[in-house]
Amino acid sequence: MEFKAGDIIILSRPKRSWYGFALTAIKQFFTFFFFNKGLFEAIDRWYHIEMGVSENMVITQEPPKCHLMIAPNVPMRVYRAKNPPVDLPGKFHTYAIANFGKKYNWIKFWAMMVDRIFHTRWFTIHYTNPDKDVCGEFVSRFYQEIGYPCTTESPESAIPSDVNAYCRDNPDKFEKVYDQE
Repeated sequence: MEFKAGDIIILSRPKRSWYGFALTAIKQFFTFFFFNKGLFEAIDRWYHIEMGVSENMVITQEPPKCHLMIAPNVPMRVYRAKNPPVDLPGKFHTYAIANFGKKYNWIKFWAMMVDRIFHTRWFTIHYTNPDKDVCGEFVSRFYQEIGYPCTTESPESAIPSDVNAYCRDNPDKFEKVYDQE
């Protein structure tokens, strides 16, 4: 797959894996004992999001910090913006350089998981740190800054499944250019 600057790459866990088995067990436990459907959103199959740079290179906000890497060989979906309002490659490269090396926000990650489980945004709002990011925030903030949002959530609380749902439901704004589902 050859990426273009600013492509949204949403990674999925394989359906048959230890993670899939563990996820099913955890979902059943919480649903049975706590009747909590929020966990289905918190632990989603679409677990990580990154952006294309060129060819098979991506920029990703994952521990320990924002960095470039070769695209991983896992199931993924790739969305490309249709008719963005600005010079997307130029703005993207400026954004990527400005955020390169930014640390991963572990506290925010866990706060977002708690918020999703209990259907609140209190923790996410209170654990925002401008010097650190999580993957959903990194991608959605770029698209928010250029005036072409990729989620209905605020960048501070966006997770990969939010971006996937928005891109899927808005084919007039984003085209699916690759789907290894």
